[in-house]
Amino acid sequence: MKPREIVELFQKFWSVIEREGRKTQENFVVIFQCYTDNSFTEFDPWEMLEDYRRTIADSHVARELSSLNKLYYLALLSYCQRGDLKNAVKLLQQVKTEGFLVDETYFTALLLGNSRAG
Repeated sequence: MKPREIVELFQKFWSVIEREGRKTQENFVVIFQCYTDNSFTEFDPWEMLEDYRRTIADSHVARELSSLNKLYYLALLSYCQRGDLKNAVKLLQQVKTEGFLVDETYFTALLLGNSRAG
C-alpha cells in the first residue's frame, strides 16, 4: 500500500474509535506513529495533543509516562518533518517544562527539522 492509502485507512479506523469514545493513550501514540512513518503532514500536532489532553490526561485514566514521552516525540518529529522549527522548539520547551528527559532522539528530530527548513 502507498503511504497515503495507509493514512486514509487508519483515519477510517480513527473515526470509529472517536465515534465509539474509545480513545486511549496508546491510540494517540499509534496515530502519531502512522502519520510520521508515512510522512503525513496534513494535520496539526498541537491540536492532536490538545485532543489528547482533553480526553486522556484530564480523565481519571492513569498516565503512562513512557507513552506520553513517545507521543511528545512523535509530535515533535511531525513538526520537524515539515520543517516547522518554530512549533518544534515550542513543543520541546513544553516537554522540558513537564520534566521529560530530552534525549538524542529529540535532537535527531531537530536536526531533521533544520535540514528541512533549509
